[in-house]
Amino acid sequence: MAYVDDPAWARAVNADLLSGDLRSALPAGGCAYFTGEVGTAKNGIDKYQRVIVAYFNLDTPDRLTRDDLRAWGLQAGGVPAVLTDAEGNPTGETSDTSLTLPDNFTYFDSAGVSWVDGVTTIAYSDSPIPAYTQGASGTIQFYLKSERASAIEDASVNGGAVADAMSGIIAIDATSTTITLTAIDPTTGATTATRTFQGAQSIMPRVNMASSYIAQQGFSPDLTRVAATTTIATDNSTHVGWITQSGQFVDVTQAVAGAQSDFADTVQHSSPVFGADGAFYYLDDGSEEVKRIPASATTADAVAGSSPETVMSDVGESFFVWPSGTITPCSATCAPHSEGTQPGPFGQGATVNDWLDQNTLVCTTNTLTEIDLYAPYAAGSDPMYKGRWACGAEGTDVSLLPKTERENWSPIGSSDGQTVAFISSPASGSETPELFTIPRGGGDPKKLTTQKSFARTETGWLGSTNRVQLLDWR
Repeated sequence: MAYVDDPAWARAVNADLLSGDLRSALPAGGCAYFTGEVGTAKNGIDKYQRVIVAYFNLDTPDRLTRDDLRAWGLQAGGVPAVLTDAEGNPTGETSDTSLTLPDNFTYFDSAGVSWVDGVTTIAYSDSPIPAYTQGASGTIQFYLKSERASAIEDASVNGGAVADAMSGIIAIDATSTTITLTAIDPTTGATTATRTFQGAQSIMPRVNMASSYIAQQGFSPDLTRVAATTTIATDNSTHVGWITQSGQFVDVTQAVAGAQSDFADTVQHSSPVFGADGAFYYLDDGSEEVKRIPASATTADAVAGSSPETVMSDVGESFFVWPSGTITPCSATCAPHSEGTQPGPFGQGATVNDWLDQNTLVCTTNTLTEIDLYAPYAAGSDPMYKGRWACGAEGTDVSLLPKTERENWSPIGSSDGQTVAFISSPASGSETPELFTIPRGGGDPKKLTTQKSFARTETGWLGSTNRVQLLDWR
């Protein structure tokens, strides 16, 4: 086993924070690391992070023995691992030194425990891994869902408890400097978790609430960080970064640019967003280039140790990051919908809010009286829109919620695309808005009684009406 001087490959975390993720508690004395980039599970949806818990100097005084580690693995339900050849094909033989633990953990689906005799372990200088090890070293390896892993890493770096995972229907509301996310159980209406991000007069969260799926890019995938910008008064430069749950602003611009010469051009960075893999993107206005910071760089020091990657040039406006990492330049008046198709206009009397699958949009009319489903705009009176997506395009819509005397907004689809949640209130009067769900196939909306208030908050940056909105359903 060899550890290299590359924080993107191995980041140390507090092993004690992993105790709630295993049905059989980890043996004491391990050093825990998250290794590599976030991956995508076989279902194409879930994201995962590889974890290694290393045990050094096995069979030496005051350390675990190989027998201790094997006994733990067997007690946890492990079975001898099947050996594979150089191409990864099973040989039919089993290992004497490796166990597979197929159903021992709560946040992932497989794991293994193994050890290697007499291996010298090389560490990077700022890591708690010793520069060498005596005797044998052992590892317990497994996978965490990326949301959970990010929360553990954040708690390891900043201290405090691991944040509860955000799942269910996620509502977002804000004041001028504070964002609050509320997770709502779609069955019971109970609030299962809340997160608050506190900005300041000079540090502002940057979340584009034109649409739920665009707003999601203002947050890291695990919803533990929110993109933000700040203007530096001394030179009028604009910096990008993110705000953590603890209120810390991580200044990405400062980390990558460092000290500037008095004769250097003023730094202007804008349009900060997160990709689906947790990478951070921003626009260098001077060079008109989109830059990418890897998902593993979650602290100012880690950002400073990374080199921003230029992923697109000649971009003079905002942009959209697809789950694959592909970039589409897109102003606030366009709406990308399915990778490989052209972006379509928001206008034509309706606004895109979410998609239920790669062929179906869910939209609200600009009067907020209807919620409709749309397919690609393949034909129509105006040929310029052929092959594009456009809510409001004649002949492509299916009415999910016909015109009513209520205002209905912020429709979002469930993860399986079969249900739509939205917020609704009478068009007049003082009745408080409420949360509803409706099947994709239509029917009567069902009111979901919640602990969360959907009343308008004080004037803030969510728009002139400052309605509470729905961000996601996960």
